[in-house]
Amino acid sequence: MMTFMQVESVNLAMQILDEYQVGNKKIHVEKAKFQQKGEYNPKLKPRKKQKKILEKIQKRQEKLFDWRPEPLRGQRQKNENTVVIRNAFDPREFVDAMEKMLVHKETLRNQCENFGKIKKMELHDLHPDGVVQVTFEEVEFADMCIATLNRRLYNGRTLHVSVWDGKEKFKIEETEAEREERLKRWSKFLESEENTDN
Repeated sequence: MMTFMQVESVNLAMQILDEYQVGNKKIHVEKAKFQQKGEYNPKLKPRKKQKKILEKIQKRQEKLFDWRPEPLRGQRQKNENTVVIRNAFDPREFVDAMEKMLVHKETLRNQCENFGKIKKMELHDLHPDGVVQVTFEEVEFADMCIATLNRRLYNGRTLHVSVWDGKEKFKIEETEAEREERLKRWSKFLESEENTDN
């Protein structure tokens, strides 16, 4: 049995899940019917055990309120609008030339914008696989990006482009010493940029 906060959610669950095929069985969904057992006496207070039971039921109901229907057959997953571009760079490039990070990001952004609007782009400069993550507004844009850029040559490197599985993490944690060293390099780079502009 499931409990919802709104009647509309019950109707939606009935529309989507009733007669839904799971394996070799069909699910049947209908509104629950409640009947009171015995007569209600407001003077009787619930005992401590009953309070605990009610609290448990309430927690279960709160979890159920967060229920969302499974994607319909053929519906794309949310993570499928994000692509992972591997082998876009060698992290060692940035040790002495931090400006290359900006060059790679700008060049790849320009390439990817040919396929559609980009919501977010992350260059994981410490990842040994040279990873860039690109999130498009639409799944179809991600499909075109993968179809076009996968196995293409970029800067003498063969790109490996695939859809993100929604789980893999690419951020590499640094030690305190590595972080300080990186900040020093960035400071030097920014100072040199300012001097170039003046």
